[in-house]
Order: sequence, then structure tokens, then C-alpha cells
Amino acid sequence: MSLFFVAVLAALACVACSIERVRKVLAVAPAVEIELAEALREAEATGLDRDVAIDQVAFEADFALSRWKPVPRMAARISSSCGFLLAAAQLREILANLGDQPLTEAGEPLVIGALQIVAAALAGTSLCLALGREAERARRLEAEHIDSRLRAA
Repeated sequence: MSLFFVAVLAALACVACSIERVRKVLAVAPAVEIELAEALREAEATGLDRDVAIDQVAFEADFALSRWKPVPRMAARISSSCGFLLAAAQLREILANLGDQPLTEAGEPLVIGALQIVAAALAGTSLCLALGREAERARRLEAEHIDSRLRAA
């Protein structure tokens, strides 16, 4: 398998991690609705303070929203690092097989291949960072929705 396809697969795996982060953020609000109903039901049944039950649900929702925050940035770092590592391996192969030929004749296609590897990795990095921004925007909206729902309870 060529190193370009390995770089593309690594970038896609990192993008998939970032997409999973967005999915996890969007799944928090429906779960909070269920947890809030259960917490209020339990508070009424056991005689616990409603405010304590609501605070517990708010704490768990905040934790659920924030625990996936570093995933897109880490995926972007992995994608770019993998791309640069594979491009370095491609360039090492060029230099090892060059022999007495000038670099301009024998190495040009391989140098272009190394640049394609870096381009694929940077595309994956860009997608991860864009998904991270969208996930953060969704997290803020979900947090506002959850806060308004908890205040109404």
C-alpha cells in the first residue's frame, strides 16, 4: 500500500474521531431530559431536595459536554504528525534509492508524492479543526438549552 493511502486513512480516522465528538455532544441534551425526569421522580419519592437533584444533573451534563473537548485538536495533531512522518519516510526512500542520479531526474515524482502525503494530512487536520469548532458551537448551544431546561424545572 502506498504511503499516500496510509496518510489518507490516518486522516480519515482522525476525522471520524472528531465526528464522533460532535455526535457525543449532540446526544447529551436528550439524555439530560431523561436524567432530570428520573432525578426529580427520585427526589419526590425519597424526600430529597429538588435543588440538589437538579444540581447533580447539571454537574453530570457539564461533565458530559466537556469531556470530549480535546478530541478534535488531538486528532488534528495525530493527522498532521502522521502525514509529516510518512512524507519523511517517502523522502528517505528517495534519498536511499537515488544513487548517482541527480535529484531532479529521479526524485521529482517521489517528492511530489511526499507533498501529496502532506497535503492529505493537512486536509485531515483542517477537517478535524473545523469539526472541533462546530462541536464547540454545538456544545455551547446544548449547554444553554440544558441550563434553560434545568432552570425551568
